[in-house]
Amino acid sequence: MPLPFSTIKDSALAAGPAPGFAPAELASDRASFLQGAILDSLAPPKSTDDREAQIPDHYAQTFSWAFDHEFGSWLTAREADLLKASSGGLEAGQMPPGRVFWINGLPGSGKSTLMRYIHQSPRLGHSLQGWTDQPQVASFFFWESGTILQRSQEGCARSLIAQLLSKCPSLIPNVFPALWSLVWTCDTAERVRTLAEWPLNRLLSGLATYFTLSHPRPPVLLLIDGLDELEGDPQVVLDLFHRISSCERVKICISSRPYTVFDRWFAGVPSIRLQDLTGADIVGFVRGRMTDHAQFGRMEKREQDEIVRSIQTKAEGVFLWAAVAMDVLAETDDVVSLLGLLPSSLDGLYRYRLLETGLCPVRLSRLLQLMRARQEVAAFTRVSDTSVMTVRETAIALDDRSADHVLSMGIEKCDPTATAEHCRRTASEVFRSSHGLLLVQQGDMPLSERHINYKHRTVKDWLVDGQVWQDVLALGPTIDAHAIHLAAILTLFKSPLSGPRRTRSINAWWPNLALCFSHARLSTSSDSTASYQLLLELNSTMSFYWPRTEEDPRIDSWARSCFGSFESRGRGLFEDPFLALTIRFGVYEFVRRYVQIEHRYRPGDGRSLLEHATAFLVHRQSTIYPLSDPGLVRLLLDSGCDVDHEAIPAPSVPGGRTKAVKTPWTLVLESIQQADRRGWIDVESVQGRANVDRWAEIVRMCMDRRAHVDVSVKYGWKDQKETTIELLKRVAEAHPYEPLLQLARLHGDQAA
Repeated sequence: MPLPFSTIKDSALAAGPAPGFAPAELASDRASFLQGAILDSLAPPKSTDDREAQIPDHYAQTFSWAFDHEFGSWLTAREADLLKASSGGLEAGQMPPGRVFWINGLPGSGKSTLMRYIHQSPRLGHSLQGWTDQPQVASFFFWESGTILQRSQEGCARSLIAQLLSKCPSLIPNVFPALWSLVWTCDTAERVRTLAEWPLNRLLSGLATYFTLSHPRPPVLLLIDGLDELEGDPQVVLDLFHRISSCERVKICISSRPYTVFDRWFAGVPSIRLQDLTGADIVGFVRGRMTDHAQFGRMEKREQDEIVRSIQTKAEGVFLWAAVAMDVLAETDDVVSLLGLLPSSLDGLYRYRLLETGLCPVRLSRLLQLMRARQEVAAFTRVSDTSVMTVRETAIALDDRSADHVLSMGIEKCDPTATAEHCRRTASEVFRSSHGLLLVQQGDMPLSERHINYKHRTVKDWLVDGQVWQDVLALGPTIDAHAIHLAAILTLFKSPLSGPRRTRSINAWWPNLALCFSHARLSTSSDSTASYQLLLELNSTMSFYWPRTEEDPRIDSWARSCFGSFESRGRGLFEDPFLALTIRFGVYEFVRRYVQIEHRYRPGDGRSLLEHATAFLVHRQSTIYPLSDPGLVRLLLDSGCDVDHEAIPAPSVPGGRTKAVKTPWTLVLESIQQADRRGWIDVESVQGRANVDRWAEIVRMCMDRRAHVDVSVKYGWKDQKETTIELLKRVAEAHPYEPLLQLARLHGDQAA
């Protein structure tokens, strides 16, 4: 987690031009080119700013009060009035009242719809005309059900600074002076590498630096929706907005649920509770929807008025309840009786809609199981844009094609007409089976590439409940959703929309490859044969796409290219690269069948498979890979892998110097050394002790196989060189937990 923003060094926040650059240099064509390059790399994926487009439009005439309410007064307030309002004393962890406005409300009360209405309303521009200069509006809509960037601090900071600098690119040297100096002097290759990553602290400091620039920065209005949907601790973002709100010529409107942490931070700022203000809007919405359905038109006005009052009362300001209730009532002629039976809570209404009166319960259960499995994988790997399924992937997964069918497919372009029709039917089925509580992403992209997601976060939250999920499973047979996902993604690889294209670039394939291996690891099928064959077919399929330049797959293969950059891989031999990749992803059943049952592997002279099995011994290090599995390590040791295996060194480039390859045992010891220095060893919490038990078991297995006791290690320049016994004793003394003490004693006995 990044440091709280207030701890970032002030020098990183200082305003002013990039040092050492003359005005003529900053106005040159080169400066313009570099500004464009930085903006291009800074801009988040298009999907990051897609959330606003997925929010339903406000119903006619609803929220028209917004600019005439307290919010409108705050929006048009002058700078002097804001300074006066912010001059009072504040407790720690409170926003200054003048520059911040808080829209809070119950789940489903319409906060996101209101924020979208404000952002897109012509009245916003009119309200801002009273500002000294024409202000710039930047927005971010958090989305808990979206991609990683749509729900993270990084996504918010990156989107906001990209929006702000896109209108004032000449400020880039001021906002990122160190970065500007670097890209000004480096060559193209180094510039590309530098701009490929945007660390969170750089984004946060750059965003705050932007607001310290009183000139020539324009005034700014920030619209931040759904702060409660931020993943993780909101402290960093709240601290950032607190710092920004202390700058001149800025206002921030934030919406969220009324959680305790927000109650404290926004105490004293102007605010509204949305559910207290939407009663008239709900009435107008219900009356408008009534005109769309004949059964309401056949009623007397008195009956209509009674239905409107009843819905308004039961909704209690929750707009979403009224919308779902009207969908239910539109399907019956006995409106009055059914309205009386409808639960007054969203959870109860969802149960009635999906579990008690569903149209296609078996298909719905299958669809929800597939969505849950994908969320499980995405939460673990944190690969952006893979947390939700596309329409085409959903269409394939719902078809339940057998493994034999997928294995028998050739690699060829799919039939575009048949695929389009298949996706159209699937999108219709998703909407029908879920009664509109699952929706297909809106936008101008092809239907096959659009995502399927929940109508509202409350639907996803409701499905998390244990009893609710058991009821979902009871609607139809429980499936191995992970195995089905593996088959579906392999189908996408074998039948691409644009036709097969061979290339030596793994980047475009990597998100789906990571999904394949992760789904395979989590597969619950009692018969692992199908998943095993599908993974072998994945290897064959990707080998087709990868044009090899050398015959030996240990030197050149698509799987080998997945292990970091060319510089980090060098040209050393990788023992069975595809097997190594399945080991890195922890696909135990595949490895067991491949190695122990079919005996397809024999240890050779390349980098040991144990290196991959122990790569994440103590900590995952923010990767997509699982922690090292003792079962996998034992399996490899029993199959002849040697913890002290020394791979044949090979030149990192043709004709270059040889690069030594460390033994698996040395790498294990370095992992412990690194973990101790970085504070990853935790023996205080239950979870921490369980983690120590796991990796200590792996270390003990290595020692039982007579790992060399006289090895000395030094992971990095911050570490001291120490022998195995010195390291294990030091760690045991620092963390006096019995499994670590046993390791130190065991090594001492072996050394003696």
